[in-house]
Amino acid sequence: MAVINGIKSLLNRLRGKPQASANKTTFDAIAKRVMDKTKNLPYINAGFLEDGSMDGNVPVAAVAIWNEFGTPTIPERPFMRQTIEKNKAQWPKLFAAALTQAGGDFEAALDVVAERIVEQIQNEIKAFKEPPNAASTIKKKGFDNPLIDTGNMLRSVHYEIKDD
Repeated sequence: MAVINGIKSLLNRLRGKPQASANKTTFDAIAKRVMDKTKNLPYINAGFLEDGSMDGNVPVAAVAIWNEFGTPTIPERPFMRQTIEKNKAQWPKLFAAALTQAGGDFEAALDVVAERIVEQIQNEIKAFKEPPNAASTIKKKGFDNPLIDTGNMLRSVHYEIKDD
């Protein structure tokens, strides 16, 4: 488990609010400690992981890719790219807050951020409306939510913390 000590001082310094006891030497020492500990840190892999399948045959990841980039018969519905574009600016702030709340525990902070990213992907799948389903698809499904049919893709959004 990676724990970064002195995280409050570092965050205050980065925000331009040095503590009364903080000085350049203290900041440099904390920054060096953070850099040393972050060389090979774990990271988040969020989305459709390898183990899920639709009806036991087609991998959920394949269905997600077909929806994301389109096929000759399915229009492009870039829900993953939209999730990233809409939310990427808040992820560093969320991580900083989670890291502080977790007392510098890097992996616990990653879990908080990863859970939020999964929620954001799922929200985008539920909210995605354009382009709509074809009339024949709406008739077959009984509703018009382009990225939801059985709900399997929605339920298959997960994350893992990797450290390779």
